[in-house]
Amino acid sequence: MDTEEFKLLLGQAYGRMTGTAMSLLGNADDARDAVQETAAALWRNSEALAASCNPAAYCVASVRNRCVSILRLKKRETLLDEAMSLSSGDGYDDSAPYLSELMRSLPARQRKVLEMKICGDMENSEIALCLGLSEGNVRQLLSRGRKALRQLYLKDRI
Repeated sequence: MDTEEFKLLLGQAYGRMTGTAMSLLGNADDARDAVQETAAALWRNSEALAASCNPAAYCVASVRNRCVSILRLKKRETLLDEAMSLSSGDGYDDSAPYLSELMRSLPARQRKVLEMKICGDMENSEIALCLGLSEGNVRQLLSRGRKALRQLYLKDRI
């Protein structure tokens, strides 16, 4: 697929892509960003787009999948932020000791990776380098650690 074919296809599918993103994300700026990121990804993988039976539908499905990923990430971040910003109304004088208590119950590697990410404000690549792990392993440890923290926090709130 050459540049002109791609532009033509994207022009035809742009309205539906934007509408799909807007309906899922509910924010025009986020929707435009999702469509732009999807368009860039589609250009990088234009062979798959060209091989598709219905390229316009492929574009819409791609933006929908990106929006779902964005929403999942936002949900995770919201839950973690909620867990980390405990108010004194929950029966705890200060959230930091409570969060430290929850973190101590995590396996050592998960705890270390979370501490480096949250407290040290380090990137995944930096954490991987420091601990001698792969970036994929760091992402997995972060995901599992956050999930465990959420579960511990929600279990304690009930």
